[in-house]
Amino acid sequence: MLRVLYRLRSLSEQTPLDPATFSYAFPLLQQVIQKGGVGSEQDDEPLEQVTLSLDIIKFHCGECASSFSSCSFSFVSRTPLVQVADPAFPRPQVIRGLLHAMRTQPKLSKESSSTLIDLGQAVSGNATSEETTLLIDSTLVQEAYARNASLQALQVIILSA
Repeated sequence: MLRVLYRLRSLSEQTPLDPATFSYAFPLLQQVIQKGGVGSEQDDEPLEQVTLSLDIIKFHCGECASSFSSCSFSFVSRTPLVQVADPAFPRPQVIRGLLHAMRTQPKLSKESSSTLIDLGQAVSGNATSEETTLLIDSTLVQEAYARNASLQALQVIILSA
């Protein structure tokens, strides 16, 4: 598992995966985060797996906003009139995963919260109601890192609206 995660991290660090490819790899990352590591026999390997998964997600935060598909074009200037975020990128699931990591992996709360804030900045121009609802709901959780990161991500989204 570590070999696969290191390879994904290396590829993501060089150039982020396109939304469809990331969506294909994300269920693996989600399982690692949800279960706190998978298939590990060593003591520190589960934490390393979750850390690598968070790194991979962090490398793709910028892709949340930059991957657009055009809905209609102006015949005069040929520029998009309406842009919609690529639905292939699983933004709500990423938010849920980051919040889960903050709540269950206290050692990685700082990394998870900074990734959530980066994601908030990336989606600030086109955040959906589901994404903002997830962040609003997470302001009521018991863990301080999750509350603060959610508030900061919401602040960025609201200020850009």
